[in-house]
Amino acid sequence: MDYFIYNGIDSRDFGLSVINDGIRKSSLLPPKETHTVSIAGNDGELITEQSFKQKDIKLRVLLSDNTVSNKRKIVQWLSKTKQGQLILSYESNKVYVAVFDNQIKIDNYLNGGIFDINFKIYNPIAKSRLKTITNPSILYNAENIYGTGLIYGLSPIDYTFSGITTTTDLEIYNGSTVDGSLPVITVTGSADDISITHFTDSTMTDNVSVIEYGSFTGELKIDCELGQCFLNSNLNNNTHNSEFIKLIGKTNTQSLFSGDVIDIGNGYAELTTNSISNINNCVDNVIFIRYDDNIIYRKIVSCDEINNVVYFSDIDIEELNYDVLQYTIYDIADGLNYIRIDGTNLNITEIDFDFNFLYL
Repeated sequence: MDYFIYNGIDSRDFGLSVINDGIRKSSLLPPKETHTVSIAGNDGELITEQSFKQKDIKLRVLLSDNTVSNKRKIVQWLSKTKQGQLILSYESNKVYVAVFDNQIKIDNYLNGGIFDINFKIYNPIAKSRLKTITNPSILYNAENIYGTGLIYGLSPIDYTFSGITTTTDLEIYNGSTVDGSLPVITVTGSADDISITHFTDSTMTDNVSVIEYGSFTGELKIDCELGQCFLNSNLNNNTHNSEFIKLIGKTNTQSLFSGDVIDIGNGYAELTTNSISNINNCVDNVIFIRYDDNIIYRKIVSCDEINNVVYFSDIDIEELNYDVLQYTIYDIADGLNYIRIDGTNLNITEIDFDFNFLYL
């Protein structure tokens, strides 16, 4: 059965399992609030702003340990803090900031084996449980991670870049279903000045924002969520232009092709032909290869359309014992953010972009 984690504590510790959840039986989107103004002489009203309102998550749970002492522990656990992190087992990649709805009369619900627990989510946008760089020690199913935009482990997508000494263009993938991820950008090295420009598309003609910073040596950390800069761990906004980056999310995760793997070797896979209409469309996308209970995923760097072969970063599983190899190729073109690093006397040994993905 399903379960939930609140404030770091698993409901199963109290013999609680979820039998009817508040996500799959309610609207997938939180209610939206629309602000309008009336303009004299015009019909109707003009929409000025739209925003998502709070949503409720109502969980019907089954209690296996129905003792009075266990019920008291449950009440203490749920009402201990004003708000906490809520993780639902069937959306284990997401973290909500939730408030236990203590308007419910708990005693009336704990006199039997089944009762309801209500959480209020005042910010309906959830964060990914993992970040692109700094992650807790959590095991995830790789395909579930990608299905919601996250790719970790032997990642085919880079968030760390090295050896930048001249103007350099980067692509940063943001698998969020909404815009607004705020990265922590850590720059190690030195420069007389540096600029980090965020563009709207691959033509890199229209910029969204430009971060500028003066001379530095060591580690420069630009925290776009806090709106602060730190030089060698000390707060230092003296030469910063007060701009920060807000990353654009993706609008869709699309499965392009799937089928069987005929042959695989060091950095390549030959795929079945009946499900592939144009294998060249696969370049820069991600291939998932399944064998037994394992999944390997890589970014595709080139294709041989005639022989239905895709090439990716080195991986050799031909020595493994497996009966069936299957694959799925996902489209990742959507969700790319285009970043240009520029400056004077750049000597950047490493720059990384660490952030959460955001989900409605």
